[in-house]
Amino acid sequence: MNVHYPSRDSAPSQADGIHQCTWWIDDEANWRLVTADSDLPYLRDPVNQDSEALHFLYSWLGMIRVDKQPQALTIEWDIQTVQPDSLSAAKTYLETLHDQQQSIDEIVLHYCYGGWCREVFAVPSHALARLEQTEAYRNVTPFEGPTIHPIELQTLDREQLQEPIRNSLDLWDEGLPCPRGEALSSFFQRSDLVGRMVVYKRDSSRNLVYEHIGEDSLFAKAYGHGQTSQLIGQNCAFDPDHPTSGNPICEAYEAVLSSCKPRYDKLRTLYSRNEARYWISCERLLLPFTLAGGDQYLLAICCPLEMTAIPTFQDNGSSKTDHSSSRTA
Repeated sequence: MNVHYPSRDSAPSQADGIHQCTWWIDDEANWRLVTADSDLPYLRDPVNQDSEALHFLYSWLGMIRVDKQPQALTIEWDIQTVQPDSLSAAKTYLETLHDQQQSIDEIVLHYCYGGWCREVFAVPSHALARLEQTEAYRNVTPFEGPTIHPIELQTLDREQLQEPIRNSLDLWDEGLPCPRGEALSSFFQRSDLVGRMVVYKRDSSRNLVYEHIGEDSLFAKAYGHGQTSQLIGQNCAFDPDHPTSGNPICEAYEAVLSSCKPRYDKLRTLYSRNEARYWISCERLLLPFTLAGGDQYLLAICCPLEMTAIPTFQDNGSSKTDHSSSRTA
């Protein structure tokens, strides 16, 4: 294989001091510059806004997209369909950046494995190691259900938690001597928390329904506030992706309400947006409230986490305690 680096024949060289451009690496390791007037449809914008075109380039042609910004580099590909020569060209490019000690603030690996994952690295060598690690997953079927890991609160170092989670735990502790209704109200009075909260209420049929969805909540950001705002009053088991299957993310809610104890999880799941699927990894705090009159509420605060592992695959032999039931893809 002949690896063709970005050059004056296909794209500006690194020595030319380019600030912003996009390439596609084809199956022969050619770097093809995206230009507005290219004769080839996939080499001109706005192909990057066309989900069907992108799916064709990634999943059928096995190409890699490389986006160069002044201080950032993004490499985008499908783990299971990428052409080996294309991947080798991207790896060689990262090696070159490392050897030349190029000044880049962040390198983003954006790869598809059952859904899209986004990981950020500060140095090319770490991004290269991660890219090489993904090669082992080419012929492995991804596990497509949520992965949920409960962690005992007493084992947590609160200083390591993200601020909304830490502040919510502190506010919970402060409200322990207070009536639960008063304690719940204190969360709605906090401007730093109310926009991030999702609150559920038990209705007259004993179902938990959406009572409040903050427009800055991870749920609203994933699906869009316009869609989530329409869920108020609907059963929390409603899954925007699979409305007939129920939502396994909610399986812990009843246990938290019956125990009257908070719960902390790290979880990862798939969601759909604009005809594409994405992995989201987050930490989640669940807080139960039973008011004097018997009304029950559940408050959830979620904060995104960087992906720490390639999503678990189906034949890894993991126990059922680590995974909730798989969702239909």
